[in-house]
Amino acid sequence: MRIIAGQYKGLTIPLPKGGDIRPTTDRAKEALFSILIHRYDFTDISVLDLFAGSGNVGFEFASRGCPSVISVEKNKRVSKQAQTFANDKGISEVHFTSSDVFGYLKRCDTAFDIIFADPPYHLPTITSLPEIIQDRKLLKPGGLLIVEHESKLQWNNPFLVESRTYGQSVFSMFQFDVSLDS
Repeated sequence: MRIIAGQYKGLTIPLPKGGDIRPTTDRAKEALFSILIHRYDFTDISVLDLFAGSGNVGFEFASRGCPSVISVEKNKRVSKQAQTFANDKGISEVHFTSSDVFGYLKRCDTAFDIIFADPPYHLPTITSLPEIIQDRKLLKPGGLLIVEHESKLQWNNPFLVESRTYGQSVFSMFQFDVSLDS
């Protein structure tokens, strides 16, 4: 797994041994960032990376100029390994915290421009993420929640603005400050 663009392009992100992670593929990352680069000035946004695993997506945001990425990963060993990688490579924009994502969201009082979530596909509470993030007001105006999930998951959420499918993975995007009257 590698960083595919930006100032850290080409760096290989170590995969944790024995970790139960499913990294976002290079093809899917390329497609996602192709969409986002036209919507946001990465040098002026903050990102929350939930279920971060090895930090694959968070490192990609940092590489493309994002000054602040908070990566939340429950597995302490995986989180520590990813933070060590960031420290060793001088990637100061990314900060890992080892925490259960839902517990973190309950305590979080910071709003972000982009929240990216790549939960385990079998996690039964995936569909509660948009509601929790909206209720906690964790997205800034114009902000975007992106949830990566398997293609068979169907959303019943009025704030779903777009879904893009890449193989068995889908990026579903939510915005909470859109008018439902239009």
